[in-house]
Amino acid sequence: METGVYTRPFIVQPDHCGRDAALSPVGTFIAFQALSAEHAQVLGIGAADMARKKRFWVTVHNRVDFLGRAWLLDELEASTWAERCEPDSLRCFRGYSLTRKGKPVAIARTQWAIIGEDGQAVPFKESGFPSDYEFTERPGITQDPIWFEDDFTDEDVCGEFTVRSTDIDFGLHMNNIAYIRKFLDQFPSEKITGSALRSIEIHYGHPCMEGKRLKVYRRFDGTSYWMCIRNSKGQTASMVKITPAV
Repeated sequence: METGVYTRPFIVQPDHCGRDAALSPVGTFIAFQALSAEHAQVLGIGAADMARKKRFWVTVHNRVDFLGRAWLLDELEASTWAERCEPDSLRCFRGYSLTRKGKPVAIARTQWAIIGEDGQAVPFKESGFPSDYEFTERPGITQDPIWFEDDFTDEDVCGEFTVRSTDIDFGLHMNNIAYIRKFLDQFPSEKITGSALRSIEIHYGHPCMEGKRLKVYRRFDGTSYWMCIRNSKGQTASMVKITPAV
């Protein structure tokens, strides 16, 4: 096994697929989220380990690029790795890849942080990563996260919804994957298959709780869709850039 890389088989299940019986964008995000949780558990810094220390993981930013196709019940190779960061870093990166028979299906990069009991970010040197953890130099997405600006107006509103019980995770707020679903719900199914999209890049902001009413905003710049979810107070919950393949 490659040093610093966690790799395991990933079987494409029905709930990972879209209308074309192929791995969907949502299914890809689910696979990568599961991988990071498993790798953290292996390293002794999983969710339960963090909870005992009154700390928790947060995803700040995420980007997934769709490079190939995978089909129902295909066996893929799924990998994730923590990128090298400085001891005092408050935000760090994690890379991911999915391959099918040696060919890339998707790659991703997440920016993450650890929040302590006082609500402040914890530096990497206090994260609990094993002191002998060896970072890999495996290549992945290297571009810096894009900067989002919430300048949407009422004319950009394309939908609204209430945060339901099935959107909530063990942190008691809306799960990261639920945001992806809500954004993609604003498109017809043929527009959100893996072959229809090139990339999704999302930033997470103000957490949302069960029962809250949220609005979705959308704008197209000729190449990509820029979208936003806000709560009733006008606070930005999440923003996304969705780039079609053509």
